[in-house]
Amino acid sequence: MERRINSTTDTVATAISPWFRARPRRGRGGSIFGKLIVTCAVLCALQLQAAELRVRGLGWFGNRKSEQRLKLLLGEVRGPTLDANAIEDAALVLISSVNDDGYLEPKLTAHITLKDGTTADYPLDATLEHSLPRPLEATAATLSLNRGKRFTLQEITFTGLLALTEKDARGFFVGEGLLIPLASERIYSPGRLQRAESNLEEALRQQGYAEAAVTTGNVQIDHATGKVRAEIKVHEGRLWKVTAVSFSVADHGEAPEKIAVNRIGEHWTSLWRQDTATAIRRWYYMRGHPDVQRSVVGDGTQGPLRARQGVHGSRPRIVRQLGGRRLCGRQGERAIC
Repeated sequence: MERRINSTTDTVATAISPWFRARPRRGRGGSIFGKLIVTCAVLCALQLQAAELRVRGLGWFGNRKSEQRLKLLLGEVRGPTLDANAIEDAALVLISSVNDDGYLEPKLTAHITLKDGTTADYPLDATLEHSLPRPLEATAATLSLNRGKRFTLQEITFTGLLALTEKDARGFFVGEGLLIPLASERIYSPGRLQRAESNLEEALRQQGYAEAAVTTGNVQIDHATGKVRAEIKVHEGRLWKVTAVSFSVADHGEAPEKIAVNRIGEHWTSLWRQDTATAIRRWYYMRGHPDVQRSVVGDGTQGPLRARQGVHGSRPRIVRQLGGRRLCGRQGERAIC
């Protein structure tokens, strides 16, 4: 049976409306019920009109999941026919998803059925070196994907890493929980490698290395075996600690000096700034200032002794605002949060 129908929304509504006019009206409920029936019929018609888009090569569950994702992505573009842009967009989404899983060299073929019933096969890749012909109107398209080999991290080396052990740092890139390492825990892709570097950088900053930076060094990829060796360059910078806390209150009122007593000597991190700012706001709120605004700023000064010890002395400055209006400020400082 032909799965597609050529009726439009207006045609469906016109065909069903005489049935409702013939029925006796029973108040407002009948009208609402009729609208629901018309809406369901229209949605069914539009669903039957939509062009078919299938995925093959990812297993039953993977194919189903990818098809649903592509339907949500295309949205209104997925009408009775698919043009070349819609099919190429779907192919790029599939290739990008398998690339993040370590399949960096997939091969995709688009099996297209045209309006006149003829079929054609077109190979596609991430660069779209061979694009689809235009104009193109396809009533059905099947994207067959051959993922190829999976690339895995065989070896990871670090340079400049002192604050953490290499075993702990390697855990950001590969899983080390099992005696026998699994390929699924050592997946390599440029996106995964960048996310792991960002996580390692954030871990160093939470330990007080506010200037930490993690970048990719030399990466050797064996395309025959799929094994990858990566070098990770780490620049930790100086260890930042809070050596003193001073308050600058706009109206020269009382300052929460006791809040800073237990916070001196701790590492200068984003968590420290958030906790301190929250404690200050709560202190003023309990004293009748619900609209207080505050900012924590490091002035970047350090004494000779701290310089010799390699510890960056950070002196946060608290600026208070009352009634939603800024009452004081200081320029020429580097804002940390």
